[in-house]
Amino acid sequence: MAINPEVIKLDACGFYEYYERNPFFKHDKYHPIDREQVEICKKWIKEFLKPTKTIKDDPTSYHYKHMVEEWSGQYISNGAFILAMLELGYNFRKSGPNAVFNAVLAKKERD
Repeated sequence: MAINPEVIKLDACGFYEYYERNPFFKHDKYHPIDREQVEICKKWIKEFLKPTKTIKDDPTSYHYKHMVEEWSGQYISNGAFILAMLELGYNFRKSGPNAVFNAVLAKKERD
């Protein structure tokens, strides 16, 4: 599914409209999402997550991105994880700069 991150105000930091509305955070430029990171996330998602009927309040994209980093040994941005989930067809709800999804862990990473 083709998604234009700029249209939904998504960059490497997450949903940047959160930063625009919150004067305590500085987000003065667009941070592009690394496509390689998105593809790494997609591999992890396909292996470790399964869709659910409803959106779960926890974990957030920020938590999941750390799980992908541990698994891959590479830095992963919050925006890369969110974009990967959207491209794979998951539903989401914004939670600050993060997102929550209709997903749960299908298996533990160390099974």
